[in-house]
Amino acid sequence: MVTTVALASVAYAAVAAGQISIRTRSGELDANGRGLAEFSRHDTDSRYSVFQGETSAIVMYRPNIAVGGTMGTLIDTSTPLPPPLVGTFNTFANTTLNDWDDVVFTAKLNAPQGEGVFVLEGTGNLIELSAGMSVVGVRIAPDINGRGDVVWAAESDYELRFWDRTLRTNTIFATRGGTNVPSSGGAWRRFGRRPVVSNEDQFVAFIGDVDGAPDGIFLYDAKARSIVSVARTGDVSPYNGQTYGSFGLEDSIAIDPNGRVAFVSDLSGGGDGVFLFDPITGTTTLAGRSGVGVANGIALIEAIPKDHVGINAFGEITFVGEFTTPQGPPLRRLLVKADTSTGIMKAESPIFYRGNFTCPRFSTSGVVWDQGGTVRQSVDNTTFNIISAGWTVTPLGSGTVHHTPCIAPSSGRIVFAATHKKLYLQEAGAPIEPLIGPGDPSPRGALFTVRSVESNAYGEDGVAFQVTDAGPAGSPRPHAIGWAKVTNPSAIDRIVSSSDPAPASVGGGTFALDRTTAVAVNDERVYFVSEIDGSTTGVTQGIFRGGPSATAIPRSVIATGASGPGGTTFASFDCDALEVAQRHVLFRGTLSSGAHGLFLVRDSGPGTLTTIAMAGTRAAGTNSEFASFGALAINRAREVTFAAETAAGELGVWFHSNGTLQLAALHGEPAAVTAGGTMEFYNWAQMSLASGDNSGALYVAHLDGAPVAFEALQHTEFSTAPPIVTAPLLSGVTQAPVAGTVRQLDVSEPISVDQALAYGIFLFDDTDYRQAIVGFTY
Repeated sequence: MVTTVALASVAYAAVAAGQISIRTRSGELDANGRGLAEFSRHDTDSRYSVFQGETSAIVMYRPNIAVGGTMGTLIDTSTPLPPPLVGTFNTFANTTLNDWDDVVFTAKLNAPQGEGVFVLEGTGNLIELSAGMSVVGVRIAPDINGRGDVVWAAESDYELRFWDRTLRTNTIFATRGGTNVPSSGGAWRRFGRRPVVSNEDQFVAFIGDVDGAPDGIFLYDAKARSIVSVARTGDVSPYNGQTYGSFGLEDSIAIDPNGRVAFVSDLSGGGDGVFLFDPITGTTTLAGRSGVGVANGIALIEAIPKDHVGINAFGEITFVGEFTTPQGPPLRRLLVKADTSTGIMKAESPIFYRGNFTCPRFSTSGVVWDQGGTVRQSVDNTTFNIISAGWTVTPLGSGTVHHTPCIAPSSGRIVFAATHKKLYLQEAGAPIEPLIGPGDPSPRGALFTVRSVESNAYGEDGVAFQVTDAGPAGSPRPHAIGWAKVTNPSAIDRIVSSSDPAPASVGGGTFALDRTTAVAVNDERVYFVSEIDGSTTGVTQGIFRGGPSATAIPRSVIATGASGPGGTTFASFDCDALEVAQRHVLFRGTLSSGAHGLFLVRDSGPGTLTTIAMAGTRAAGTNSEFASFGALAINRAREVTFAAETAAGELGVWFHSNGTLQLAALHGEPAAVTAGGTMEFYNWAQMSLASGDNSGALYVAHLDGAPVAFEALQHTEFSTAPPIVTAPLLSGVTQAPVAGTVRQLDVSEPISVDQALAYGIFLFDDTDYRQAIVGFTY
C-alpha cells in the first residue's frame, strides 16, 4: 500500500550547513597548463572528481599561400585581466578585428565584474571599455573600425556607446527611452544585435526599435554627433515606389569604410530587395532583388533572407539567395553583387545554411562564416576554403568549437572565439588530469578519433563515458562507450561501440548507440541504453550492462518485449535517464499500453521489477495524477528521488522507499522557515536532485519571495515522522569557503552523492564570479 504525506505536514529544522570545500574552480590550470573556463556533467566522491571542463581562447588565422595559413592564440582563459581588474578571462564571444589586428570582444570573467567588453590592440595592449559599467548578458556584438573606434552596448544592451580610440572616451548616442529619434519622433526601445562602424568618417549604422514611430535603420555621425534615418518601415524604396517592410533586431546590416550602408528589406509589392545608402549624397540605390537570375543562370532568386548582408571597400555586396528545389527546403547560396551598376550577380558555390553567423564586414579578401561548426572563407566568389573544422588542429587542439568568426577588411586575417571541452579526472589535492576529449584516440580503436564526449559517470573504480567519433563532414558519426580506471586513467578500455554484436538473449543484431545515451556505473559494471538493429526476436531497444573487457559482449538487463506491470510489455526506454545502485537499475520507460512510468529492475539473480510511479496514478501529497517524469536518483538502500509534473501542472520532488511514496517538495509551497518565500522549480526535467543514504531527498530549487531570491540546496529527511525539511544547506546566503557568499547554484546540473557526503553543486562566488565544484556535508 502506498501512503502519502502532504508537504504542509512536514516539520522544519533550522540545521546549520555542514562544511563546504572547494574541489575545482574556473581559472585553474589543468596538468597541461591550460586554464579551465566552465564545467558540466560532474560526478564525484570524497576522493575523486570527474567532470567535463572547457578551455577557451581567441584564435587568429593568418593566411599564407606557401604554407596554407597559420593559427595562433591571442588570448585565453588563463590570461590575467588588465589592471586594475584582478582575475582571469573565462569564455570569449563576439570577436571582430580590423586591419591593424586590433580585436574587440566580449568575455565572461573570473572576476567581480562577471562580464566585460575589451579591445586587444595589435601591439598587445589590452583595454577594458566597460570599466565601472553594468555589462550583464551581452547580446549586442561590438564592432571596431580601422581607426580602432568601437561601437558597443552597455546597461543590459539598452544603450549604444561610441568609444573614440584617439580620445579614449565613451559617448552614449542612443539609449532606451531617449527621444533623439530623427524625423518622426518617438523614443528608442531596443537596438539590433550588431551595429557597425565605418573608418575615417566614423559613421555607425544600427537598427532601432522605436516606440511611437516606425522602426528602421539609422546612421549616427560620431563627428557631428547627429542621427539620420537610412530606411524606415513604410518609407518609399528606390524600387518602383514600393515601400520597405519591417526591420527586425536580428537583421544583418553592413557598412563600408566610407560609411555606405547595405541592407535587405522586404517590399510592399512582394519580394525582397538589397539596398545601398550613401551618407554623402543621402541617396539609396537598389543593389539586387528577388525574382531575377544570376550570372551562371542556376535559377531565379525566390527570396533574400535578412540574416546576412556584407559590403567591402570595392563596393561589392554579398547576400544570401534562396532558390526553389524539387524536394525539400529552399536551397540557400551566398551571392555577390560585383557591380552595382548592373543586375548581374554571381552565385557562390557552397550552400549557405540558415542561422550561421557571418561577419557583416565583407572584405576584399572574401567573406567568412561558420557553417555547422566549420569556419569557411570564400576567396574568389566561386570557391571556398575550410579554415578550421572539427578535424583540424587549432592551438586548443582538434575538435574545437568555433564562435563568431570575422575577417579583416583587407589583410584577410580571421579571428574566432573557440572552446575545447575534455573529460577530466582529479584526485583531491592533485593536478587536474585530462582523461579524454576531441582529437584523442577513440575507444573504438586506433583508426578512430574522438569528436566529442557526450556523457560520463563515475564509480569507485573508474569512469565510464560515451564519445562520438570524428569523421569527414556528412559521414555517419559512430558512438562508443569507454572506461578508464582511476588507478591507470591513461589506459582506455572499450565497453561497447556502434555496430558491435548484441547478445543472443535479445536476438543478436548489433548495437546502435544514440548520442543522448546516459551511462551509469556500479563497481566496474557500466550500464547504458541502446537501440538494436537486426534482432531476430524483434527486440528494438534495451538496457545493457558491460565491463572493461575487450572480448565480453554486454549482457541485457531488460529489453523491449519484457513483461511490465498489469500484463503489459515494455515498448521503449528513455535514453537520457539512467541511475544504478547495488546492481538495481532505475529508469524511465514506456509500456505497450502507452503508459509512461518510473521503474526499478534488479540486474543480478532472479530479475525483479518494481514500479516506482506511473503516469495517471495519484501523485502523493497532491490532488492530481502524475503526468510526466524528469530527473531521478537512487541510493544504496534503493530509495528513489525523482522530479515529476502532475496533470494539474504542479512541479515537485517525490521520495520512494520500501513501497511508500512521499512528497518532498512542491512548486509554490512554503520553503524552509529560515529562508522564507516559496519553492520554485525551473528546468524541472533536469532538476538537481539526489537520494542520500540517510533516507532523504536532496534537491535544488529556486526560492521565490524570500528576502533575497536565490537557489538553495534543500534536504527532506523521511526517517522521522513527520518528515523534517532542513534549512537550506547551501544557498545564496551561505558563507562560501572563500571570501564572500554563494551567489547562485546551478539548478540544471545533478548532485553527486557519496554516502553522507554530497558533492558537485556548481556555485558562483559573488566576489569573483568563479564557477566552482564544491563538496559539502548534510
